[in-house]
Amino acid sequence: LYTMSSSLRTAVAVTILVSMTVLVYFPMMRHGFINWDDDLVIVNNPVVQELSPWSVRQAFTTFDPELYVPLTVLSLQIDYWLGGGSALPFHVTSMLLHCMSVVLVFLIGFTLTKKKSIAFLAAALFALHPINVEAVAVASARKDVLSGMFALLSLAVVICTQGRWQRAGKILSIVFYGCSLLAKISTVFAPILLLFFAWGKRGKIIKKDWHDLLPYVCVALPLIIVGTLGKQEVIGGLEFMTIPIALWGAVFALAHLFFPIRLALLYPVPQFFNVTHPSFLLSISALVLLGLLLVRFSSRRTYLGIATLSFFCLLVPSLLNSRSGDTYMLISDRYAYMPSAVFTIASAIVLYFFLKSFRNAYVFPVVSCTVLLVFGLLCSKQVRTFRDTPSAFA
Repeated sequence: LYTMSSSLRTAVAVTILVSMTVLVYFPMMRHGFINWDDDLVIVNNPVVQELSPWSVRQAFTTFDPELYVPLTVLSLQIDYWLGGGSALPFHVTSMLLHCMSVVLVFLIGFTLTKKKSIAFLAAALFALHPINVEAVAVASARKDVLSGMFALLSLAVVICTQGRWQRAGKILSIVFYGCSLLAKISTVFAPILLLFFAWGKRGKIIKKDWHDLLPYVCVALPLIIVGTLGKQEVIGGLEFMTIPIALWGAVFALAHLFFPIRLALLYPVPQFFNVTHPSFLLSISALVLLGLLLVRFSSRRTYLGIATLSFFCLLVPSLLNSRSGDTYMLISDRYAYMPSAVFTIASAIVLYFFLKSFRNAYVFPVVSCTVLLVFGLLCSKQVRTFRDTPSAFA
């Protein structure tokens, strides 16, 4: 690749990233719907089963069932219209959206680091990370993939555009951010990443950085109000236990980013859970230790520190949704889709500079290929677990 021109190397890198993503996720083209949320959101939903002025109006004027996700519903309507109820178009669209997100992670990573090797590793980690399989392979999880893709697109255009295109990039970024919120409100804190990027670049956040966030706030506020109307039952049912469960869920998700094993569709909280539960105390201890490390190294603008703060900010809107009926859930893997994109970029940067310290040209590519091979195998296995309902709940 080193004998090629820069643009050709970029094209080859993007082609390889998309190809490996399709290769790992292609088996899900034979999968059907999962009797979890798919039946409620798609199979038995008359709004999704029709593409007409009435159904489009319903998508933008109703909740589904408690979330305001009109762009997600519209995309599901198109898939249902294309496939006549077959699961294939839903899986194809989700895989293509994931491929687009992978390319966007590559572009953001390259713009921030100016190194294609880091950007490629970051995008490949995101593409093959097993924690993202649920969001891509479960048809009703479209909202997480679609909102994540638009959020990454919003960040990419404002980060990658320079000079005379910078103003246009900011406008497009705000538009794509609005689309992200219309797909799912959970990406509401995505613009905060721009503050973290500025902090990582300059070591401080200036007044202009805060001013640049105002248009995003103006877009977000009305959609937050609308989204809150659909979540009145959830908000009204918030209890004291929601907070410790949310903290536990955050650490749980972060741990799965580093060690993506024993993933499941459900992570129920123990029936007799309280704040003295050993697993909770261990998670809180880890969170406190992590916080102390971030404070200790904040002056050095560590990439992992910035990524960890970004990860928790992006995860916050989903953490309060821990109750399902009479059962408390720690978290769903799908909630980590967008947060994992930021974390994989930081992980690739840290891994690159750490391995380069060995002063051996072969260490970084060998370790990277090994990690990607392991992730690829785990991801492929996780894709197969969503082939049908019994396998998903096994």
